[in-house]
Amino acid sequence: MSQQRQSTENQQHSAIWFRQDLRLADNQAFTSACQWAREHQGRVRGLYIATPSQWQQHDVAAIQLDFIERHLNLLSQGLACLGIELDVVQLDDFASVPDFMASYCLQHHIAKVFAGAEPEWNERQRDKAV
Repeated sequence: MSQQRQSTENQQHSAIWFRQDLRLADNQAFTSACQWAREHQGRVRGLYIATPSQWQQHDVAAIQLDFIERHLNLLSQGLACLGIELDVVQLDDFASVPDFMASYCLQHHIAKVFAGAEPEWNERQRDKAV
């Protein structure tokens, strides 16, 4: 294994878990993820988890899904300009998120995950499980 790859694998990285807030400007979680990565000589990864079954349970309108898709495309472009990858992952529902997050963090050497707070009950339960 090359010296450069080995040192990258030993670095600690941060992740910004985008949820409802799909913007970079004035996003405290994004700012904190970048600052933490800088302080730890790591990188930032962006993550968005789509949960279609969850959306269906809550009657999310087609226009809202279109809004999400359009803003994810804009977010991806903005992150790419900063050299940050955005992973968009589809899981069935919130129950799948904790195991996925554990695997994702191990795979990408994520030491800290940043995300904006979500006040809804299901989202708070998901976050407790994660």
